[in-house]
Amino acid sequence: MTRLTSEFKVGCFSIIVVAIVLFGYGFFMDGVRADESFYRVSLNVPNAEGLYEGTPVKLAGVEIGDVETVGLDGNQAALTLRIRSKYQLPTDSTAELNSSGLLGEYNIKVDLGDESAIIPDGGRLQFGEPPGDLDVVFRQFELISEDIKAITSALRELAENKENSDHVEA
Repeated sequence: MTRLTSEFKVGCFSIIVVAIVLFGYGFFMDGVRADESFYRVSLNVPNAEGLYEGTPVKLAGVEIGDVETVGLDGNQAALTLRIRSKYQLPTDSTAELNSSGLLGEYNIKVDLGDESAIIPDGGRLQFGEPPGDLDVVFRQFELISEDIKAITSALRELAENKENSDHVEA
């Protein structure tokens, strides 16, 4: 009777683990799979920061495709989107960049239009509203906090004035 060596057992175990990991990666992979039918649409956005190949494209919170390529078209970012064939987009549909968290993770949110004509393979999706820039929001917050600081300082001076406190008590 032949006995299996420890090296043989470890090798078999390693091969099985790698096979399970590869199967899991393929099964749970985000985006459009190779066996799914899809069509391509192009989209130009002012800034592609936070977008990458594989970024999800969502309609009503449901993933309908992904970003295939990110490039440049003049001074704008040019994206090629892969949309699953079962999701047909009207020609007046628009796309927006949507932040899905504080860490800068973005997805592309599609708002359906009302037209009966459908965007063909190789067609163009229109860009809607640009997202708010967090740097601008933080600068505005800083200005507001400075104004609040000035107001509270003025109120403190008024409250500490003996004449004003007598009027308040009266």
